[in-house]
Amino acid sequence: MEDHELLSKWYYAQPHNCYIEKRNAITTACGVNVFTFYNWLAGKSRLSILEKREIERIAGKKIFDANTTER
Repeated sequence: MEDHELLSKWYYAQPHNCYIEKRNAITTACGVNVFTFYNWLAGKSRLSILEKREIERIAGKKIFDANTTER
């Protein structure tokens, strides 16, 4: 799976009332705006390795495949 698919799968598996909280935590930690976040979900922008690590820290679990992290 691609990074955006893995991120979307995790994000949309969250309880509906947690979407905004998780989105805001990710955008703040990564220093991006909401539009960039939704571009990540849609696959229109690529995630850097540091952004992936930060998202996984917020998620509290491994989201991204080791094969996609190397790109």
